Amino acid sequence: MSSKSSSSAILAVLKGEVPTHTPIWIMRQAGRYLPEYRELRSKVGSFTELYSNPELASKVTLMPMKRFPLDAAIIFSDILIALDAISIEVSFSSSGANSGGPPTITGPRVDKPIRTQQDLNNLPKNCDLEKYDFLVQNIKICKSELKDQALIGFVGSPWTLAAYAVEGGNAKNFATLRGMMYSQPQLLQGLLQRLADEVTQLAILQIDSGADIIQIFDSWAGLLGPQHYYEFSYKYMAKIIADIRSQRPNTPLIIFAKSTPFSPLQMLECKPDGLGIDWQVDLRATFASVGDQVAIQGNLDPAALYADEQSLAKEVSRIMESRSTNSRHIFNLGHGIYPDVNPDRVAYLVDAVHNYSG
Repeated sequence: MSSKSSSSAILAVLKGEVPTHTPIWIMRQAGRYLPEYRELRSKVGSFTELYSNPELASKVTLMPMKRFPLDAAIIFSDILIALDAISIEVSFSSSGANSGGPPTITGPRVDKPIRTQQDLNNLPKNCDLEKYDFLVQNIKICKSELKDQALIGFVGSPWTLAAYAVEGGNAKNFATLRGMMYSQPQLLQGLLQRLADEVTQLAILQIDSGADIIQIFDSWAGLLGPQHYYEFSYKYMAKIIADIRSQRPNTPLIIFAKSTPFSPLQMLECKPDGLGIDWQVDLRATFASVGDQVAIQGNLDPAALYADEQSLAKEVSRIMESRSTNSRHIFNLGHGIYPDVNPDRVAYLVDAVHNYSG
């Protein structure tokens, strides 16, 4: 197993410096594909109990770091804690609890969704940050355990959080949310602004607790067409980045907008340090268009981890060659790792990336 694991590599890439090797971490790297996670999860009553227990959550955060020489850990938590903190209560349903294995989360649910101006008015104007104490303790424990690896904190974009706050749960086409853009745009904008304020506070809290990097997940960006993406998602992410920059200017920020209708070049207008792209984006064209203005993160298809080692090595080489001479690259998947992936494939991937670039 490779020993090239250093926080300096990923931070160097984000700061525009030349790294010693191409850094790699994997979205959802602390999760269901790991047998040790499944074993722990089977002993805990609910997903909420797991991430809100600092000792258990930090243990999950560090699980992949003990298996693989990854360059960064990402804190084990959930983007929807930002809703709970402002009295939009979230619960997680699960299935398979009696099958002998760990229960499978089938989706979050909000029993009292935000549908009217009165619903929005009822939300607290300010959040008691002590509601995030479990996350603060999780980060502090992980920071004390990590030596050479960076620690990534994360938040959800206001638009992605609103997708759950308005719909109330999983939805096929998010018609209620998207309909609100047309029927009650001011209500939706008010909710997005309240969520932007909350997300900014949550990001700064994680930085002050020890997070080296913050990633903003806009997981439901693909629900919006180009004409609405700026108005209902992008401008709020830009505001969050600007507000964090003004208060914690030395912390690198990465944005990941899945299936975004914007081009990578347009995404740079909000001035992130890193731009995550999914596997449907042409990596070579992205590097050609943005140059070294920003670090590019991605973009291996998660399904490639089902391939044999020879095929996986070809995919790694293809991505590496797409960069030409640009070293501002953080290797990652184009989305989260699938739960039935063999951990041995992850071990091979991490070593392949380090050995190719070192």
